[in-house]
Amino acid sequence: MIEIKNLHKSFKVKQNSLEILKGLNFRINKGEIVAITGHSGSGKSTLLGLLSGLDTPDKGQILYDRKDLFSLSFSEQNKFRAQNISLIFQNYYLIPHLTALENIMLPTQILNLKTTEAEATKLLVEVGLESRLHHYPGEMSGGECQRVAIARGLITKPLVLLADEPTGSLDSETGDKVMSLYFDLVRKHNLTSIIVTHNEDLAAKCDRELKLSHGIIRS
Repeated sequence: MIEIKNLHKSFKVKQNSLEILKGLNFRINKGEIVAITGHSGSGKSTLLGLLSGLDTPDKGQILYDRKDLFSLSFSEQNKFRAQNISLIFQNYYLIPHLTALENIMLPTQILNLKTTEAEATKLLVEVGLESRLHHYPGEMSGGECQRVAIARGLITKPLVLLADEPTGSLDSETGDKVMSLYFDLVRKHNLTSIIVTHNEDLAAKCDRELKLSHGIIRS
């Protein structure tokens, strides 16, 4: 499903080049839930930015079903991301003046997808928030906001769901409940998922853990 080949990424720091990723090579199979772990500064978020196509590597390839993401034109990349990849963040990034239902439907409106309010409502039911359809983010708990964010990630019917520290803003008990729901939905919708996390307990619940250390992957 996803193949990473000789992936390199560095950043300019003053007059020097700081190498973050040093030739990563790994594969993720269709339907797998894989955790990417590592200490702060190990390059986890950098890798996620590359996997989502929001950043470009110095060299190397990221292939989705043998299609090289970075061989596509800018417009083709945008279209590919819209159709295939959803990203869930630690801080939810819900629009405060939109209701839960409106937040879920927002990506489909931006992408001009024909999605009905009934489909969005069904996703809210799936994440257990049928009573929160018309509530605003400020009227919901952190766990509820993250469940809305998960539903928003599913509304475009992606093939791949990426998550950046999805429990980072939640207490342990709420985080466990949200991620239990997350795993159930990923498997129900037959998705492939990559989760960047510091949480070793969460990583242990994934199908596989890949550890980033000094710019390389250790299984």
